[in-house]
Amino acid sequence: MRRGAAPPGGLVANTRSADAIDRRATPGPIHVLTYHKIDTRPDIGINTVSPRRFERHLTTLLSLGLQPLDMPSVIRVAAEGVARQDAGVHITFDDGYQDFLDHAWPLCVRHGFPATVFPVAAYVGRRNTWDLSFPRTSHLTWAGLRELSDAGVTVGAHTETHPFLSRIPLEHARAEIVDSKARLEDGIGRGVSVFAYPHGDSSPSLARLVEDAGYSAAFSLDPSVPMGPTTRWQSPRTAVYALDGARGIAAKVGRRGTGPMRRAWAINRLFRRCGYAGLLVPGRRGPSRIVEEDGVCGTGR
Repeated sequence: MRRGAAPPGGLVANTRSADAIDRRATPGPIHVLTYHKIDTRPDIGINTVSPRRFERHLTTLLSLGLQPLDMPSVIRVAAEGVARQDAGVHITFDDGYQDFLDHAWPLCVRHGFPATVFPVAAYVGRRNTWDLSFPRTSHLTWAGLRELSDAGVTVGAHTETHPFLSRIPLEHARAEIVDSKARLEDGIGRGVSVFAYPHGDSSPSLARLVEDAGYSAAFSLDPSVPMGPTTRWQSPRTAVYALDGARGIAAKVGRRGTGPMRRAWAINRLFRRCGYAGLLVPGRRGPSRIVEEDGVCGTGR
């Protein structure tokens, strides 16, 4: 069976786990979730979700009645404010790790979830030496990205080297935003229309740069803002972490104002602040010097 093709005999949604969920956390209109790593290897950090837990997340979302959406549908809501009567969800994956192809995407296919992957463009085919995590993890190759793009996965940009964009000069930020788009488009042979801010680190000035670069929409990691034309280039997403079980994922797609969702947002804010500890490490504010010294700039064609 080709990797990325739908396995025979797709699984039925795990209704037992959904029954245990606090039903006050009922789904809202539209949600964009973001993951990082879906892997069986233990990892120092909070960003690695096991394939078994990830599949439970997917079945929980289906059991709650959320409609899986593709990225074009999300862009329409962001750009035009198109109202939806049914609750929907889109799944995204930041950084573009190999485990997305190995573990996450087959499960998305099995359960009918479209997906978007945001690779760190200058690290395609490399290990994540830009990150503080351990052990090191391999990024997708160009061949892998093309395979995924051909299978219907949306490929978006996530800068060249994953810097804190608000902590570097605007001209450097512009280069990260523009050059990553060009590199990915050359590498996969398709247009790249969406952008995700590394660390969720966005601002109005950065949003203008993203708009000027020709993206259709961009995503932060702030789930508290509404999705629509006024936040088109800082659209909300909710990060999912290793600690999130069925109740956690249900809370993160709950209706605004409910206790479970407020608690989920508070935990996400805490984890995002912990992520900014990377600014204390020398060289983590701006573009990675490793890529510049090694001269990694190809697209594998």
